[in-house]
Amino acid sequence: MGNGNIIKAGIITLLVIFLFFLGVQIYSFLLQTKKSEMEYIELQNKLQQAKDDQNRFAADMDYYANPENLKKELKGRFNLKEPGEKMIILVNKSTSSIQSSTPR
Repeated sequence: MGNGNIIKAGIITLLVIFLFFLGVQIYSFLLQTKKSEMEYIELQNKLQQAKDDQNRFAADMDYYANPENLKKELKGRFNLKEPGEKMIILVNKSTSSIQSSTPR
């Protein structure tokens, strides 16, 4: 009867070791799953940002496709004017600096 108890104890020990390794594998799988979910969410956010950028660029293309809008933007950004037009450039007082040419 002592020999049967040793075999039972050996089987129980092997089952406990097996369950321990199985638990470690399950825990590792859960960690990997959580990491994959986070990466998936991050990729979804990047995809949404790319779609938003695409929509904004498409709207800009539609806007600049109109020759009047393009002319307006070129005039505004590069201080261009057509022949016969007068140009007024407004300077914000807080951003401009007046320097004297006389030494201090």
